[in-house]
Amino acid sequence: MKRLSQIFIALFLLLCLTPFAGLLLGFESAGGANETLSPPPRLGLTLLNACADYVADRFALRQQMISLWSLINEKLLRTSAEEQVILGSDGFLYYSDTLGDYTGVSLTDGELEQIARRLAELQRALEAEGKRFVFTVAPNKNSLYPEHMPARYPNRHENSNAVRLAPILERYGVNYVNLFDVLSDELLYYRTDTHWTPKGAALGADAILAALGRESDYASHDFAQSGRARGGDGGCDGAGLHRAHRDEQGKRHHHPHGERSRHGAASLLPRLLRHCPLPLSRRRL
Repeated sequence: MKRLSQIFIALFLLLCLTPFAGLLLGFESAGGANETLSPPPRLGLTLLNACADYVADRFALRQQMISLWSLINEKLLRTSAEEQVILGSDGFLYYSDTLGDYTGVSLTDGELEQIARRLAELQRALEAEGKRFVFTVAPNKNSLYPEHMPARYPNRHENSNAVRLAPILERYGVNYVNLFDVLSDELLYYRTDTHWTPKGAALGADAILAALGRESDYASHDFAQSGRARGGDGGCDGAGLHRAHRDEQGKRHHHPHGERSRHGAASLLPRLLRHCPLPLSRRRL
């Protein structure tokens, strides 16, 4: 028994020391995805922290260990090692920042009322200058395809911000384009990304332009060839959530392709609660 314990301790120490020994021997790990590695440490008050960051970014077998941890999470735990990604069924990946809206953790009725009132004021200001105004919400991916979300998350779409906002916008007379209806008939988002497919973008553009009184027929384009050019159903050639899920590298570098700043009711509507300065009315649509 003592012999077995010694072997176990020796293997454990070997496992712990191998990455750092490899770094000392010149087997430095390269950065992955869009990661920015820490610079070499310099003398100063932050020397110890700088050394720790430098070693943590470059120790041997780092990328292999990260890939192994991601694989364990995916295959055994059915979750993603990247906190910004939700692993769904049939290869679907979702953005975790939309989870609150999906589960009904929404804005209050008063906040939605305030959003509608400010949009109505903006619309009146633009129309007074002879311009047309429409407002729309890009649907969250899990709002349109909830069947692939993990069952542990309750779907309360009827309590989502966009669903509750729509009748208030109608009451205030805001010109609203409901893209939930436009994009709900087929799969128009990439499975492993949060972007619309080319056809989805074309349908959305046609609907918005129609509301502005302009003719367009982008959706009549042959999108079969476009899909193959962009990697088919797999998304933007490995960009977005797929890259985040496969190559999770740590907090300093990854952000899923601009999604936090642009996507859906979960992120857009709260920002409309902030003061909307009148100079916005002078921007061309």
